Amino acid sequence: SLHVTVAVLTMLFYMFCWNISWAGLMFVVASEVLPTAIRGLGMGLVILTFWSCAFFVQLTLESLFDLVTESGTFAIFAMTNLLVILFVHWEIPETSGMSLESISQGFKKPRKGGRGHHSHH
Repeated sequence: SLHVTVAVLTMLFYMFCWNISWAGLMFVVASEVLPTAIRGLGMGLVILTFWSCAFFVQLTLESLFDLVTESGTFAIFAMTNLLVILFVHWEIPETSGMSLESISQGFKKPRKGGRGHHSHH
């Protein structure tokens, strides 16, 4: 049926958006930008945040199914992750091939026009 197809497609879109945005990126960015002295604590907070978000999704899933249907629920999650993708694109700088010191300096520089420091855009 159309309802099932839309539900599956929006679920897949949500999964796609999540996987190309913060699913792995949050761990990479945190490990690259956190100073060694606080990296353990920082990574712990990143993991706590990750699992808290996963818990929130699971906690609200059935209530949202009842409120806005399955496809509506996954559309909400997908759109939220689309916003995260836009945030990553505009605000997270490219750090491949950079030293930890230069990465740290890049985060200390004032932002111009609200955009991240990208070399590939």
